[in-house]
Amino acid sequence: MKISEGVNKKAVIIIIIAIIVVAIAACRIIFKPAPKSEPEEKGGKEALLSEEEAIKKLFAEKYDKELSEITINISQETENYLRGEVEFQPGGPGSSGGFLAAKVNGDWELVYDGNGVIFCSVIEPYNFPVNMVMECFDEETEEPRDRTGEACVNSGGAITTFLCCMSTGDYPNLCLIGPCGCSPDNSHQIKICDCGTEKCFNGEECVPFEELKK
Repeated sequence: MKISEGVNKKAVIIIIIAIIVVAIAACRIIFKPAPKSEPEEKGGKEALLSEEEAIKKLFAEKYDKELSEITINISQETENYLRGEVEFQPGGPGSSGGFLAAKVNGDWELVYDGNGVIFCSVIEPYNFPVNMVMECFDEETEEPRDRTGEACVNSGGAITTFLCCMSTGDYPNLCLIGPCGCSPDNSHQIKICDCGTEKCFNGEECVPFEELKK
C-alpha cells in the first residue's frame, strides 16, 4: 500500500511538471516578438530619407558630386513641393543657385536648378503653387508671366498697388495682419490682390473671411 502511494505521488509530480513545461512552451509561442519589418521602398528608392537628404542625393547623381560637397537650404516647403538654394563646395563663382523640386509618386524630382529664368513649360506639368513660383517665362509669347496675378484675377480679385512694409514683396498674404501696416516712411509701392470687402488674398487665391474662422 505504501509503495502504491509513493508511485502515485511520483506520477502526480511528473504530471504537474509536464503541465508546467507545456504551459511555458505555449507562452513562448504566444508572446514571441514579431519579426521586424524592413522599411518599404518607394519607387525603387530608399525610403525614410529627409527632404534635404533626398535633394542632396539628386544633385550628387546629376553632377557627380559627393554628398559632403553639397549644401542645401530649403526656403519654402509644402508636402509635395520644395524651393531652395544649393551650393557646391569648395564654393566660388557658379557654385550656387536656386532649385525647385516636386514629389512624383512618392519620390522627389529636381524640376529646375540654376540662376537663370524659370520657363513656364518646365514648371506647368508639376502645378507648382503660385506663391512658390510667382513668375515664369512664357516661351510662346516671349514674355514673363505673372502667375500670382493670374491666380488673383481667376479667383475674383483685382491687381492694384498699395503702400506696404519695405520687407514685403508683391502679392503678400493679406489674410494676415502686418504686411501693409508700416508707416509711410517705412513702406513702398507693391502689387497686391484686392479681393473686395468679403474676401482676402492668401498668397494663392481670394478666400472668404468666413473660411478663415473655421
